[in-house]
Amino acid sequence: MDTAKNNFATNLKELRQEHSLSQKDFGASIGISAMAISSYESGTKSPSIDTVCRIAETYHVSIDWLCGTGDIKNHSLEIKTYTDLIEILMLLDEIHIDIEKAERSFGSTLGLSPYYLSLTFNDKTLVDFYDEWKEISSIRYKTPTGDKLYNIWLEDVHKRYNYNLPENYLVD
Repeated sequence: MDTAKNNFATNLKELRQEHSLSQKDFGASIGISAMAISSYESGTKSPSIDTVCRIAETYHVSIDWLCGTGDIKNHSLEIKTYTDLIEILMLLDEIHIDIEKAERSFGSTLGLSPYYLSLTFNDKTLVDFYDEWKEISSIRYKTPTGDKLYNIWLEDVHKRYNYNLPENYLVD
């Protein structure tokens, strides 16, 4: 099974199980058969783009995540769990990396100056996450297998921190 099919199969099964649905019920929710869901999860068949879009729309996940080309499962800004908050924080890291690449490539000709963002966490859960993130990020860019290790760690983070934020956590 090729990587794209494998990623889709894995993420589809994860999504279905996350919602505690049988293949039959999941298929019914998007208008296809349980047999089709089974063949997608086993990687023996690929869904149409219409089916992928229906799944993403019905279950509020990104197509990038569903197909395995992106790490962020849900692009909405609805923040209910620590995982949701962590995904937003990790977007800042991607922006930082893009700015660094632009500075190295064009910095002197474009006159770009570095911008820094300072975040303060008064939440032990986020402090613990950030300490882990710093450690794994330092490894990520120093070793040939760094991205692979980082993705394994990221998958673990999504599971470990997938619990609700305290009530009124984001309210001023």
